[in-house]
Amino acid sequence: MSRVIPKFAKRVALLVEDYTDSREMLRFLLQGLHWHVLESGDGSEAIKLATTYQPTLIITDLNLPGIDGIQLVRELRRSDHWLKIVPIIMLTAIDEETSRHSALAAGVNRFFTKPVNFELLELAISELVQETSLQEENGTNSLN
Repeated sequence: MSRVIPKFAKRVALLVEDYTDSREMLRFLLQGLHWHVLESGDGSEAIKLATTYQPTLIITDLNLPGIDGIQLVRELRRSDHWLKIVPIIMLTAIDEETSRHSALAAGVNRFFTKPVNFELLELAISELVQETSLQEENGTNSLN
């Protein structure tokens, strides 16, 4: 787990990636976009972090030790609060249509294959966070 982040900080991203180099590169990108970044190398820890800190963005790999990225997303989407609608982006080196369909069916908002185009990733982050904020403001999602 990374440094302590205030529980209700506004721009908190949870980065779930088991490869240290990839996680570091994505952390630098997110920090450059003024995000507080929580990090996890596995899906089980990511669930605990997401439940505790209620991030405004989650970026996860598909292949993770323990539970994989698709199971992680399913667990998060079953939540009774913010995690039902938090934007989730999946990044993976696996370029298979079945993986893409499984991820989207689980509740992923965007799916990118590695190496990722950072400009497209930045655009997706911006769009998703804005959409989610508007949905929350308009009350179009029921967060039990």
